[in-house]
Amino acid sequence: MKLNALVDLRKKLHQHAEIAHKEIETAKIVTDFLEEQNPDQLIQNIGGYGLIAKFKGNKEGKTLLFRAELDALPIAESNSFNYKSKNELWGHKCGHDGHMAILCGLSDYLKEKDFPGVVYLLFQPAEETGEGAKKMIADFDFKKLKIDYAFALHNLPNFEKGQVILKENTFAAASSGVIIHLKGKPSHASHPQNGINPTMAAMQINQLLFELPQMHTALDEAALITPIGTQIGQKAFGTSAAEGSIYATIRTYKNENLNTLKKLLSTKAEAIAKMHNLGFNIEFVEHFQAVENHPQAYKIVKKAATEMNSKEVKEIFPWSEDFGHFSSLFPTCFLGLGAGKKQPQLHNEDYDFPDEILEDGITIFKNIIEEANNE
Repeated sequence: MKLNALVDLRKKLHQHAEIAHKEIETAKIVTDFLEEQNPDQLIQNIGGYGLIAKFKGNKEGKTLLFRAELDALPIAESNSFNYKSKNELWGHKCGHDGHMAILCGLSDYLKEKDFPGVVYLLFQPAEETGEGAKKMIADFDFKKLKIDYAFALHNLPNFEKGQVILKENTFAAASSGVIIHLKGKPSHASHPQNGINPTMAAMQINQLLFELPQMHTALDEAALITPIGTQIGQKAFGTSAAEGSIYATIRTYKNENLNTLKKLLSTKAEAIAKMHNLGFNIEFVEHFQAVENHPQAYKIVKKAATEMNSKEVKEIFPWSEDFGHFSSLFPTCFLGLGAGKKQPQLHNEDYDFPDEILEDGITIFKNIIEEANNE
């Protein structure tokens, strides 16, 4: 497949950016492309708009899975190029359009059947909210596919274009969003003593957000709670506030530490609310498992990158990726693909996937297929 055709596909996907759970047109574009590659099987509408294409090689070998993401972000892009997103409030600001194009480019190689084993290409919805992988797993029996290894990549600014980024063991952090709701009692602003205002409790809970990681995490076990926002009452100057909400994100490098902090936050925040005679509710949303690389899967990727520009990093990436949920089903390995040292950062309004690295993404995946079958 010529690079120009793949770039055109990537730009078409970029134009039709759709956020989590709304990837209707995106899934259709991918499906239409894959049908032209004559897969042995094409399964659609898994966990929403997810799909899986099966390609069987010309001889026995390993069964592998490669994943890309369908969804974009609720970010309006500032770019002015002719393939700018048609959805003004949504944009592919994480490069999922490029990840999809890489898998589509890989399918052009797979359709020739000149490889051993079986390869599944999985296009997953709702990665950005941490829900897509879980929904696909709940909606489809992956055990019947008998996957030996699964792989995925993400483009990474601040690294050389096309450079394969390797990380042993934990690649990316676990995280969870937190919503705390406090409910008091309204009163006239001239008689606040007749009501129950949640402001003081909200201040104490925000202080708790900063203290918890330091007080309950060991020196070698990084943890972070980031306050996202606090809303108290309404813009009604005659009324003392009666309700409030606090939003935060918890991040840790270990799943067990994330669970510990969630329990501690629940217990301590509720105690503060009770001290102020407030109703209390806490909800954890957008849960991401830590992305853990299986030792053998990692060895395969490392060998596959031998003849490519590659770099092994020591630091765990602090952002999260829901590919970690697939680790409970089969051995997985996640890798990075350099997007350029001058590339705008992920989730920036002016970010755009660099088409120059599409071929590098296809190459590393082709090499992985070869190395996995050389074990």
